[in-house]
Amino acid sequence: MSHTCVLIPGDGIGPEVADATKRVLEASRAPLDWISRPAGVAALEQGHDAVLPQTTIDAILEHGLALKGPCTTPVGGGFSSVNVALRKTLQLYGAVRPVRSLDGVNTRFQDVDIVVVKTRRDSTRESTMRSPRGWFHPSRSRPREPVTESRSSLLNSLVKMDERK
Repeated sequence: MSHTCVLIPGDGIGPEVADATKRVLEASRAPLDWISRPAGVAALEQGHDAVLPQTTIDAILEHGLALKGPCTTPVGGGFSSVNVALRKTLQLYGAVRPVRSLDGVNTRFQDVDIVVVKTRRDSTRESTMRSPRGWFHPSRSRPREPVTESRSSLLNSLVKMDERK
């Protein structure tokens, strides 16, 4: 089953980075179909009146999947960054990042299997008020010990504890 992904190439180095990422995903045989939509300075250069055009937002909402390359925020003129506009428009208050060790790949830490949920510092109150159940979906499919602490200093403490072994 193929999924439609909204590709937002961005501007500056964005199109090159987005194209390289797209090639990696295609080489891994990710079942994706691509549609391209503008954002950032590229959107303004194409005649849109905002760095995040409504057509781009509508495409993301329709398909539920997007890949965004780096976008420039114009200096002056009252523009907010594309990232801030996306976060506020789509109510994105946290990032879920599953992390697992890969078999056959030797790294400093072995048997890693964690899910990191990172909330935006400026939106912690809003994210707490909303149900974060969906954030923990990856952790439901794979059993692991729960972690309830979430401070940046926690990671440093875990690394130091591991180094004592």
